[in-house]
Amino acid sequence: MSRYSSSWTPLPSLPDPEGFAGMYAGTCGEIMICAGGTNFPEKPMLEGGPKTWTDRVFTLSPKENAWKEAGTLPVPYAYGASASVREGLLCIGGCDREGHRKDVYLLNAADGTVTTRPFPSLPIALAYTAAAVLDGKVYLTGGCERPGEQDCTNRVFMLDTRRPEQGWLEQDPLPGRGRFLHQMAATDGTLYVLGGIGLREQDGKQVRELLKEAWSYTPEHGWTRLPDMPYAIAAAPTPAPVSRNGVIYLLGGG
Repeated sequence: MSRYSSSWTPLPSLPDPEGFAGMYAGTCGEIMICAGGTNFPEKPMLEGGPKTWTDRVFTLSPKENAWKEAGTLPVPYAYGASASVREGLLCIGGCDREGHRKDVYLLNAADGTVTTRPFPSLPIALAYTAAAVLDGKVYLTGGCERPGEQDCTNRVFMLDTRRPEQGWLEQDPLPGRGRFLHQMAATDGTLYVLGGIGLREQDGKQVRELLKEAWSYTPEHGWTRLPDMPYAIAAAPTPAPVSRNGVIYLLGGG
């Protein structure tokens, strides 16, 4: 059998007729957590339906065949970064109706409920960013500082979860242009930043440009440009899942 072979098993659907975009998702031990997000319950976005933000939190345990509503976020928000760490799921940055946020929260699942506590905030507000965990350290790359896709950054921040009191420390930036709605992964001592969307000026406006770029990073050697991906991918689940033998999967996206 090929080392790339795998099989997929469907999980139960979330208990909402519309589903949610921009959720925070990850694991706390063996328990899956999905939190926050947006949808259009009245009528679709293309028909002018109003966007609704949620603070709902759902969990799925290995021995259960349905998601449980297990708590709420401090506020309804979405479109931040997710990072599964030893202590639980980190919900990093994002945005709500009022704008982009610096908030970071740790979600921990136990005894059928999810508890939430603040973690060190980001130095700047960021949404549509991405994170991955390498050696107990959470690396956050890119994202947008302001609503409306007016800018995107190539800045990189790191939080050592073993020393959270140090806060988020700025690292060497990702070389080249800023990006958002990109994907990250970590495997075999290396971080990867894959695809996403950049912005360029056209006729006095910022317009989207889908990216094929791929980068790797190690603390010892910094950033390395990899061959471009076969085609551009943005807004796929991130951190991207990695198989036991180190294969990174980019699922869906645009």
